[in-house]
Order: sequence, then structure tokens, then C-alpha cells
Amino acid sequence: MIGQTIQGKQGHSFTIIREIGRGGFGIVYLAEDEEKVPYAVKVIAPVSDPDVRLSFEQEIHSTLGLQSDHLLRIVDFGECLVGSTRGLFAVTEFCPNGDYRNVLTSFADKNPRSRKRLATYVRFSKALRCCTRRRFIVTLSLKTCLWPATN
Repeated sequence: MIGQTIQGKQGHSFTIIREIGRGGFGIVYLAEDEEKVPYAVKVIAPVSDPDVRLSFEQEIHSTLGLQSDHLLRIVDFGECLVGSTRGLFAVTEFCPNGDYRNVLTSFADKNPRSRKRLATYVRFSKALRCCTRRRFIVTLSLKTCLWPATN
């Protein structure tokens, strides 16, 4: 997908720059819009199960209007060609600090008193993830770009 331009249903175009992560349901890419603003694009492919498609679309529509400093805003979504198959994608804000788990772990390593809080947060997030998997494939992402870099 590197170099591919995708068109979202909200009318935005994004060019895929490079892969930045992989998860259980797809691949996340760094992309740029026409003005070179960076975004994260999560791609799920192939999508042959109608229930997977419906769940993805319901999650997108239920989160499109959410506004919070603590959630990644969904900018656009749509379908794209992944190799010879069709895939679904969601475009969110890009957080240069990366995955929230890496940020939290690095913070806890530098601040030993925070390890207990981190353990509580991890238990909570695992429980929440378990609950959301019953209804949705895409989960809300915590916004780490508001946190200071840990390098």
C-alpha cells in the first residue's frame, strides 16, 4: 500500500507513506493529506465477512462525532484496494509519540511510584477491551500525542 492514495467517504484523500504498526485486526500506516498533514490509517483486509464489515461501519459511525482531548478523532473512513482484495480503513489523528502502551511503560520505568497505577490501568484496559470485543472490532484509541515524548 506504500505510495497508494486512498479516498475517504468524507471527501479527503490520503497518501500512504509507511507502515507504523500491526495489530490483531489490521495494519496501521502513516499517511499524509493533500496539505502534507500526517494521519494514521488503520486498514482491515480482506473483509469478506458481512458481520465484520457491519461492525466496522457501526463503530466508525458511532465515534465520528466524538470530541475529546483524550480520544483520537476519526477524520475519514472508506474502502480501499489491498493487493487484489478490498479492505476497510479508518483515518485518525497521528500521534508522533506512538502507541499508548509504549508511552506508559516508558513512563513507569522512569517513575517507579507510577508502576502500581500502570498495573491498575492495564487491568482496567484489558477488561474494557474484553467488553468491547463483544460488539465492536475497532476500539477507541487513547490520545498519546498530548503526553510529553519519552525519548
